[in-house]
Amino acid sequence: MKKILTLALAVFFVFGACKSDPKAEMQQMMTSYIKAIKSDTEKLKAAKNSKEFAVGITSLTATLKKMSAEGKAFAKKYPDLKGKEAPVELKTLETEFTSTMRAAMEIVIGGVKYMNDPEVKAAMDAFQNLKNE
Repeated sequence: MKKILTLALAVFFVFGACKSDPKAEMQQMMTSYIKAIKSDTEKLKAAKNSKEFAVGITSLTATLKKMSAEGKAFAKKYPDLKGKEAPVELKTLETEFTSTMRAAMEIVIGGVKYMNDPEVKAAMDAFQNLKNE
């Protein structure tokens, strides 16, 4: 789980500047990620059974895969940005992103009661394999 949070933060830092208006594009990207992760988190919170929890995990996994793919594309496009800190103007967004990711990870970890279900196991395997992609 820590590796996923680290990956997400890396996407944020590595891609702090993009296109002709780097801050605006970064803001749009992060706002979109926060919205998607919050939506996935709500699905996980609302899960009343293992099937619904598995759907939430699958959705979160898809969101994180999308973030990773977009991050890799930006890294290729803007190699000079790698390792640079996010602009000061985006620190509030960075904080919101970090807390949103932490909340999602806490809910995933909190779903231990569903972990014996085969659908949840499969969804968690895909989620955990994100670090290998």
